[in-house]
Parts: sequence; C-alpha cells; structure tokens
Amino acid sequence: MSKNRRYSVWFKKEAALIRPPEIVLALSRLPGHPIEQKLIASKRHKKRKNRIPTVQSLCLLRFFAAIENRKLFRAPKSRLCETAIYQYSKLMILDRSNHSSPIRLLLGALALLAAACSPTKNAESSPEPEPTSNSTVRYNPTPIGNPAGGRPWIAHVKAVDLDKDGFTDFIACDSKDDTVFWIRQIAEGQFEETLLADQMRAPVHIDPVDIDGDGDLDLLVACMSIIFPNNDKIGAIIALENDGANRFSKRILLENVDRVTDVRAVDLNGDGALDLAVGQFGYDQGEVRWMKQTRPWEFESHSLLQLSGTINVCIADFNQDGHPDIAAQISQQWEEIHLFENDGAGNFESRILWGSTNEHYASSGLSTCDLNQDGLPDLLFTNGDGFGPTPLPGPQPWHGVQWLENRGQGQFRYHRIGDLAGA
Repeated sequence: MSKNRRYSVWFKKEAALIRPPEIVLALSRLPGHPIEQKLIASKRHKKRKNRIPTVQSLCLLRFFAAIENRKLFRAPKSRLCETAIYQYSKLMILDRSNHSSPIRLLLGALALLAAACSPTKNAESSPEPEPTSNSTVRYNPTPIGNPAGGRPWIAHVKAVDLDKDGFTDFIACDSKDDTVFWIRQIAEGQFEETLLADQMRAPVHIDPVDIDGDGDLDLLVACMSIIFPNNDKIGAIIALENDGANRFSKRILLENVDRVTDVRAVDLNGDGALDLAVGQFGYDQGEVRWMKQTRPWEFESHSLLQLSGTINVCIADFNQDGHPDIAAQISQQWEEIHLFENDGAGNFESRILWGSTNEHYASSGLSTCDLNQDGLPDLLFTNGDGFGPTPLPGPQPWHGVQWLENRGQGQFRYHRIGDLAGA
C-alpha cells in the first residue's frame, strides 16, 4: 500500500464522525488523486446537524496532514510544528461553538503534535543547503528609462529586440498608470523610453509575437482592469498591432470576462494560425481557456478549466509528442500546477502535476526552462504572494522557489530549490 493510500485510510478512520465531502476533496488533493468530480460534490454540500462545519473539518485535516506527511506542506519538519499549532489553535477556537468533544480532539492532537515536533530523521527530507562561497560574479544596478514618478506598479518586464536592430530592448507594463512602454537600446548600454499605449486597463503581462504574420512583432497584453480582488467581468486581452514602423494600435481580442492575468500565442490545432492560451485569475471565478483563431484578429474560446486564481500559463511540448501543451499555475485555495496535454488538433486532457494542501501557499509565478540542460522543458515556479489569503500579509517561512523536473513522457519530479520570502 502506498504512503498516500495509507494516509488516506488512516485519516478516514479519524474522520469517521466528521465526513463532509470536503474531507474527501482534500484527501483527493494528495498527489495522484483526481479532484474534478469530488470538487462538484463539495460545492453542493450543505451542513448537517452533529457534524463539524466545513472550516473546522478542514482545519482538522490540515492539522493531521501537517503531522503525517510533511511533503504536503513542502516545508522542513521543524516548521510543521508551527503549522500544526496554528491549525490546532483555529480548530479549538471553532470548537467552542460546536458539539464536538474538545477532549477527544485535544488528546489526539497532542499525541500527534509530539510526534511532529520531535527531532526525528526522515528519509524524504532534503538536507539544509550548504552556505555558498562568495561568488566572483558581481552585478551593478543601472537605472534605464525615464525616472519614475511616485511608486509605479511594474507588473511585467520582457527582454526582446522589438525593432530587430540587433540590440536587446525591454518592454514593460505599469498596472498603476495603465501603460505599456518600450525601453529601446539605441546603442550598446544606451536606452530611451517610449510610451506605446495608455488606458490599458491594468496590464499585467506582455507577450511579443507576430500575431498577424506580417514580419514585425505585435504585443499581446493581459489586462486585469483592477489589481485588487474583484468578481466583476472586467478582464480583457488587448493586442497592440505593429504597423511595421513600431507604431502600435489597439485591438480588443477579448473583454467582459474574469480578470485576465496571462496570454500566450501558439498554434494549438496545427492549422498554421496562431491561437491563444489564456489564464484568468478572476476572484471567486476564474478560468484557463484556449482561443482558436478563426480569421485574422478574431478568435473562438474553448474552456479548459474553471477554477479561480490562475497566475500564469506556459507553452511547451511537455510530453514529447510533437504538439504544444499548456501548463497553468492555479493559486487561491487550490495551489496547484495543471498540465493540459494537446493531441495536436486542439483537444486537451488535463491532469494535476503538483499541489499543496497549504491554502496559504501563495503561488506567485510559473515559467518554462531547461534547468538541467537535458533537452526537456521543465517548470520553475514560485510561491511568495505576500498579499495573498494569509491571515497576516508579509513573508512566510514556506515561501520559495521550486522546480518540476521533466523526466520524459510528461512525468515530473518535484524539487525544492530554496526558501525565498516574497518570491
């Protein structure tokens, strides 16, 4: 019996008196368990008498999870003691207004807490990183572009040779001023800033691509409209079409949807036209979709996943079948990495590559890379959203950088690279 299976059986026995579907849902979020059908059941669940309410049962689950399986929280064991204490304190507060036995919970919790906080060796634990020697590489910060007025909200910066003159330029978006600007390298080490577009509805991501196939780079911009939590249908995708002389005009490709956080262009159905992969954070509602290009600058939407909290979507042939796939990072209470495998005709099968049971994990970014230089596209992701759903904003001990190593045929191995508060 696998470790996850043993854990599931053990917990189901402990949860015999408190079995709302959310327990099944949370157990299904262990690696290798599908969640879609159980998610629907949990949303339809109604509280019944003599059962611990949903929030309390989830606190109890997280308490046990922190003790029984440290990998679920992706944190050193020394920190699981803090996690268990935090979840148990929430549990006891909630218990005051319910009929469950605090003595039963206390005895079980203290026994497990002792096990969690005791200094034991774990075969799966990663050694503490060795102190690194002083690097010979030195970086000197050099401001480029115009001086900023006040404190801008720079949501994304992309290095690209926009005018194709052989020098690397930078394009960036300011979500506070609703602008997209170009910092052009006119000579080696010399830059000048040009405003490309204003009134851009809180832009947060830019993808430079020749979307119309005329030989110059256009810009696809994901727009949230409002950065802070909002359930309104205010998201948009705006294309900045390049006329060939680096003058850009707006084209609205999508609007009146949940807040859009990412958009990437790629031919997903093999018809030679660039399609779009789109991530929508929303708030209570969100989505991952792909948009088929039906004619120049016109697209047809196909939903892939309807969960709130999408941070990024990434494109690569992750399973080496010759077709571009989509990976998506989902935050909010989900905290998962999803893979959508493409059959080459725009049909996708989805599965979860990785997930955390820590609802405050604070996923914050996903990108593709070949970190070990084996020719396979890996996934690099961060968690460090200091303004996320945590009770207190700011740095957390579980913040850091992770690597999903592609082992071939769409199989991945998780690695914790290191701690980094606010990553």
